[in-house]
Amino acid sequence: MRLTAANSLAASIAGIGVATLIVGCTSSGSSASSQAPVTSTTNSGAAVSTGAPAATPSAGSAGTSPGQAGNSGTSPPASSSPGAPSVTPGGVAIVPCPTSGLKVTEGTIGAAAGSTYLQINFTNVSGRTCLLYGYPGVALTTSTTSASQVGAGASRSTIDAKSVITLASGATASATLQLVEVLNYSASDCQPASGNYLQVYPPGQTVPVYLPFKGKTCLKPVFALGVSAVKSAS
Repeated sequence: MRLTAANSLAASIAGIGVATLIVGCTSSGSSASSQAPVTSTTNSGAAVSTGAPAATPSAGSAGTSPGQAGNSGTSPPASSSPGAPSVTPGGVAIVPCPTSGLKVTEGTIGAAAGSTYLQINFTNVSGRTCLLYGYPGVALTTSTTSASQVGAGASRSTIDAKSVITLASGATASATLQLVEVLNYSASDCQPASGNYLQVYPPGQTVPVYLPFKGKTCLKPVFALGVSAVKSAS
């Protein structure tokens, strides 16, 4: 009988030990699962709970992705684009040159390789500094109205890069107009036509100037006129 009681006591002690081990394991597991979640910070500074450490980005995921547009360097500064004033360090606003503030005249005429080249000058007569950027719009007309335009307007030449021209009062910038000798085309390919004026829109403007000029162009879609971007007159 005493042996039986001793065995019962040993079994009880063993049971308590097993229970203690089970409780210890369960407590340890609960502690691991109840750890505070990892937090990350957004660009706005707000903390966001992710619940787990963030994964390391794979190679190539950061930075500019292929094909994403970048700064091509071809555009003017936003403050210097037509229609927007540019403010100098002295606080003086410089605005695009309006047609009314420019004197547009013909300059040097030359010829080479079946074309005539005419310089078109833009002189600032506004009394204040202004900006010129890009290409003038040029076409032949039969009268001083846009409705009388003959043929297509001049194509834009990319030989000279565009640049912002800060034109002081009294200063001159120019663009070069190429007029192809249309008789080099067959009559059927060109369908030549004559004009009496050059219709010139200063860069970024919607009001033209008309210069008396007798020339020929093509009514068919072939290259007959080309114009460069404005640049400082040499």
